[in-house]
Amino acid sequence: MNDAAPPRRATLHTLWPALSFLALTVALTWPQAARLSEGVSPGTDSLLHAWVLAWNARALLHDPAGIWSPPIFYPYADALAFSDNHLALSLVAAPLIWAGLTPVTAYNTLVLLSYTLGALAVYHLAHEITGRRLASFVAGAAFGFCAFRMAHYFHLQLLQTAWLTWALLFARRVLLDAQPRVRDALALGAFASLQCVTALYYLPFTALTLGLLGALWAAGALWRWARRGAPLPWRRAGLLLMAAAVAAVVVVPLTLPYLRAYRVLAIARSPNELATWSAPLQAYLAVDATNRIYGALGGVFEAQGGENALGLGLVVPALAAAALGLAGTDLLRRRRGDETMRADTAFLGLLGLVAFVLSLGTALRLVRGGDPLPIPLPYALLYQHVPGLAALRVPARWGVLVALASSVLAAIALARLLPRARWGAVAGSIVLTLVLAERVSAPVPLVSSPDAAGAPPVYAWLAEPAQRGARVVLELPIGRIPRGEEVDRIVRRQFFQPLHWKGLPVAYSGAIPFGVNDVMGRAQQIPDANALRLMRLAGIDTLVLHHPEYEPTRLAELLAALDASPLVRRIGEPPGATVYALTPAADVADPPPGAAVYVSADERMPGMAVAGLTRRWSEQGHALYGPGRARYYAPLAAATPGQVFAYGLLAADEDPRPRGFAPENQVWRASGLALYAADPRLRVNLPLGAPEPGRFHPTHPTALTIVLAPTQLDAGGARARWATPLARATVELDIASLQAQTIEAGGRRVEVAPGLSSVALDVRPGQELSVSGAPGGIALLRVRVYDGSGRMGTASGAALAADSAFDGSTLRVTARAAGAATLRLVVRGAATADDRPVLLASGSMPAAGSAKFALDLLRPTGAWLDEAGEPQDGRYIAYLLVGDAPVEAGIPVAKFNIRGGGVVDAEPVPLPLTTVADPPDS
Repeated sequence: MNDAAPPRRATLHTLWPALSFLALTVALTWPQAARLSEGVSPGTDSLLHAWVLAWNARALLHDPAGIWSPPIFYPYADALAFSDNHLALSLVAAPLIWAGLTPVTAYNTLVLLSYTLGALAVYHLAHEITGRRLASFVAGAAFGFCAFRMAHYFHLQLLQTAWLTWALLFARRVLLDAQPRVRDALALGAFASLQCVTALYYLPFTALTLGLLGALWAAGALWRWARRGAPLPWRRAGLLLMAAAVAAVVVVPLTLPYLRAYRVLAIARSPNELATWSAPLQAYLAVDATNRIYGALGGVFEAQGGENALGLGLVVPALAAAALGLAGTDLLRRRRGDETMRADTAFLGLLGLVAFVLSLGTALRLVRGGDPLPIPLPYALLYQHVPGLAALRVPARWGVLVALASSVLAAIALARLLPRARWGAVAGSIVLTLVLAERVSAPVPLVSSPDAAGAPPVYAWLAEPAQRGARVVLELPIGRIPRGEEVDRIVRRQFFQPLHWKGLPVAYSGAIPFGVNDVMGRAQQIPDANALRLMRLAGIDTLVLHHPEYEPTRLAELLAALDASPLVRRIGEPPGATVYALTPAADVADPPPGAAVYVSADERMPGMAVAGLTRRWSEQGHALYGPGRARYYAPLAAATPGQVFAYGLLAADEDPRPRGFAPENQVWRASGLALYAADPRLRVNLPLGAPEPGRFHPTHPTALTIVLAPTQLDAGGARARWATPLARATVELDIASLQAQTIEAGGRRVEVAPGLSSVALDVRPGQELSVSGAPGGIALLRVRVYDGSGRMGTASGAALAADSAFDGSTLRVTARAAGAATLRLVVRGAATADDRPVLLASGSMPAAGSAKFALDLLRPTGAWLDEAGEPQDGRYIAYLLVGDAPVEAGIPVAKFNIRGGGVVDAEPVPLPLTTVADPPDS
């Protein structure tokens, strides 16, 4: 007897699984249903998710175009992409919030729906395969309330697995139905895209699942074509392409902000971080501590961290193994049967195996933190070569696919083992009872969310129309780094942000920008004038001091100091707080409207101040150029060859001449920054260095032919143009030389001193100049063209060249310099475990002749060393510096990693002859 329902009973058979899973959701997550409006999981993520839903509801109603830039982490853009955006979920949550429900209520509603929908989707997939309702219900319950999902109760995005399951169901229809339909292909694309955009982690999971199914189907089709002459299934292939196109239309636009954000934040997970979050074998026995059976037993069943709660219980793995065993037996004995179900079994078994191996991460371990077993795993190789995989921090999360595959395999086993007679239903009910018993975690731990009625009154004060001038608010006190209890305070303040929606430079999300540490560190120096100036440059215009969070004596001292500072003024005293406005810095002036501004990427520039200025200038309509600054702001517009900029924002200690600005044209200088105006006579500032394949540093020519036309310069294959024709001009060359020598320039002999120097030549348009010097001992760095007799002035600095090589764990650097008394080698990096800065070695040598540095990177010793640190796993760069210049001004000459106590990935970075210019005078 087929248990498919007749049409008149279709509605009942559609409703009873949904209603049953809803009832199970309420029971297994109790008392959440009774505390929808205020009960949340302990920790910070629940409040973050509620805040995201609140922001989306506001933005969708008032400013849909600005939804990706919520007022957190100012001045960063695309801050919604620092975590999962919940845009699809907000189609449900936003109407609830608009109707007057709280964001916490909307969040909790989505959490409960996620359990019901996740289980229901697996039920329908299993029923599509087996045709057995009870077996399918077991599968839905097994997956819907599995350990992975219960351990991630507070991760709203990780609970959204239903869409992948539905995509798998419709993919199966497209590939296996006798008459594939367009509507199934459209549904496949829609559900696949919905899964990808509801949880960024699940994008590669979806690609793997559907890609594996498609690959197996394609292999089968090709086999049948080759062996039996069966026609190739072009219609099905076309439907798959249609589904892919539908998915791309949705996924690509909603992924681009993540690509922009990740490029700015420079997010890449280190191998050691991946190892920390890889699943040990024990994780597949472990459950969350709230589990009523295995959690109570502890021991091997105790999860070593929430990410390692991947236990499947005993019943589901046994049934999954039975399904695979039965399929294998059929194959060996060549039994006839349901070939489609056998193919489903093979696919699910392979999916579970692949996901299991990926969840183990970079090394196979029995328990978390244990020694890796000598069995190679592919994750490290995939991490290096598969785009996007390096951004996934937790390989253990691949375990959700193991749970999905195992649950559906369990349904297949039950469909084959249980007869359709009455006692088969009894046996199936017993299995269902056992599966549910293994998953009971009620009551789930809940805490009360912050109550808006108890929010500090200052938030309502900030929302008043009179406070429109307060745009970006820094709340004090604040800790030095966003960790531990400080995160709780940050999240609580952000949770109350919907009461005023002012910008917050310090906030919480899935990724916290590097600049937040800058702001928090500088905030410790308030009321220091330099700290206040930098805050203003970063775009912060308001300070809120929460009185109850201060010790009374410290509060009185701080208020007195701020009241005495000319950089702030007191603007309000709502109950429990004092509010100050930061006055605009008098020593900082914006460029004129519409000006073209070059922004340097020098490491000495205070990142948050530059990020704030570039955002402000962009909003004012300035054209901004520059390479951008990793961790602070994205690359700006690309310059044309030789382009001259009206203004340049540089580090205060950076030589402005290479950028085309004279030191005497400084407009303002503050907080480690300097703004320069261009010489109005300058027409071209053209660097002459060119990159060579396989080399990091550009190589500069030793000879050059220059052809000057009224509106064009050709120099060494580069061409620069300008608008106003020149009648006569000055061509100025910057030259680095390792010794005193005479060069030929336009038929003239010119003396060049050791180090950095400039040569100016009067030229008429149409004239051709040839410049040459001693090969290997000279480098022509850049050429400038002035209208008339202008020039930058005398340059000074050191000429420098270096070779580097590795001999085992020893780094050897041979440097030649002119114009410098000493050379310094500094080796520093970041620890793999936590990105903590590590100074491995620092030391100096006289620069006379050549300086030869030899350093054992695992045992840094030597008479020339001033400092030596303890080698530890991490990534490192060796810098060469002149004199006592800061490390940020150093030039890389080698890079390497230390891993497992050895030097690996060692790469010499030879330095062709170049210059290290003297910084401008203060």
